[in-house]
Amino acid sequence: MCEQPKKPSIHLSKSPLILTALTCALMHAGYVNAQATMTDLGVLPRGDWSTATAVAANGSVIVGYSYDGPYLSYGQMRAFKYTVGGMVSLGTPTGGLFSSAMAVSADGSVIVGTAAPNATDNFTDWAHKYTSGGGWVLLTPPSGVPVNYSRGLGVSADGLVAVGFININDGTGRRAFKHNDSGGMVLLGTLPGGTSSYASAASSDGSVIVGASGIGTAGEDFAPGSGRAFKYTTSGGMVSLGVLSGPFASSAATAVSADGSVIVGASTSTNIISGAVIATAFKYTTSGGMVSLGAPLPGFTSSVANGVSADGSVIVGSSFNIPWYEPGSARAFIYTATGGMVSLGTLAGGTYSYANAVSADGSVIVGQADNASGGLRAFMYRNITSTPSSPGTTPPPLVDILNTYSAVAKQGYQLNSVL
Repeated sequence: MCEQPKKPSIHLSKSPLILTALTCALMHAGYVNAQATMTDLGVLPRGDWSTATAVAANGSVIVGYSYDGPYLSYGQMRAFKYTVGGMVSLGTPTGGLFSSAMAVSADGSVIVGTAAPNATDNFTDWAHKYTSGGGWVLLTPPSGVPVNYSRGLGVSADGLVAVGFININDGTGRRAFKHNDSGGMVLLGTLPGGTSSYASAASSDGSVIVGASGIGTAGEDFAPGSGRAFKYTTSGGMVSLGVLSGPFASSAATAVSADGSVIVGASTSTNIISGAVIATAFKYTTSGGMVSLGAPLPGFTSSVANGVSADGSVIVGSSFNIPWYEPGSARAFIYTATGGMVSLGTLAGGTYSYANAVSADGSVIVGQADNASGGLRAFMYRNITSTPSSPGTTPPPLVDILNTYSAVAKQGYQLNSVL
């Protein structure tokens, strides 16, 4: 059964919130002389909460979910698609109760997420794919497998391969899947010794899939110290990426570059005496293995990397303290090899920000932040440009539509998976 999202928490294991040198790194394709800003994308007409979870290759399409009514009200959560025309609800499957968007293809035409598929099963999550022509389409689990819910978490750049997990209704936990229209849903198994897994992202053609696997427990947690980030290919199967050093260490992969060569995520360690968990953002390559992105931003104890550009040069995520959802407890960052980890700041008057994804060209970062009133809002961070690359053209800045809409935890889920 689906538990409706509440205030993000590291214990909120079934929330569909998915766990995200500056001017050079964020240069929007075709534009120069830019000024970086964080923009509130607003909410759906009757809503008071939103988060942005993914962004198309050039930043022109942003997806996520917002409440189209009071926060936490059953049946009011809706996936959205945001363009220069504003935020538009994607509705639900016919007769369904809610929807959320977690990933989007390079051109913005294919969206993967989770939705309640019909009126008799309103409170159960099922992985879906959305297109403007076909609406919400269920990603049907393999026949004969006892499944009680599923989640869609990622999609390849070409829109052909969706990834996520199904939950096995036998107490063993989750199973990562990949899905395409021709072959249907294929389960990816688990790492040796593991009983549970999930897939969070795929390379541009879907040939490389990343996620985490471990020993399943009640709900969607891994047993302490058992979770391992993985890389999956058809030829090589599921391979562990290891962990960074520390007691009871675990890891999870959250995103992958276009060619599958750069993988990012977080590795955790647990203090045996106090039980305190520390997370460290990592970058993984075949040649270099798993490498820490360094100390978190000043004032924070942990970090997680949630997104990576197509060429692997720009990484985004957040530094945070636990509990990470309290005011001032998280700050979105951008990381490059030359610039290190740099804060993206907050919305005007806010104290909290969390980055979920970055566009393939590295120009647009999306996530969630609080505003001066304490409301949680989807944000977009990009360059507002003053010098277009072609005469007579101007960049299409996205504007604050909080009070002009007339014409949202990827993050919590990703963070919970490694903590």
